[in-house]
Amino acid sequence: MFVLVNLKAYPCDPVAVAEAARIVADDTGVRIAVAPQAAGLGAVADTGVETWAQDVSPVDRGSHTGSTLAEAAAAAGAAGTLLNHSERRRRLADIDG
Repeated sequence: MFVLVNLKAYPCDPVAVAEAARIVADDTGVRIAVAPQAAGLGAVADTGVETWAQDVSPVDRGSHTGSTLAEAAAAAGAAGTLLNHSERRRRLADIDG
């Protein structure tokens, strides 16, 4: 089983949620990941819980203000990302796989 806790943009302490998720994962053996806002990726990853980005932008390095690069998310500790969430739709042409 895999549980992904998507914190979206709700007001909460992402580190507290991540620490609780890590404890539950350790106690139950269930794989649990937490997806904080981009600014919280590093702090959540530092708790030891599996960390995912809420979204990454299909752009190259350069002038893309507000974008989250996959490389930057990974460098902050993200092991995965949500893609094409209903709140962040992507056109197939925008996804270069």
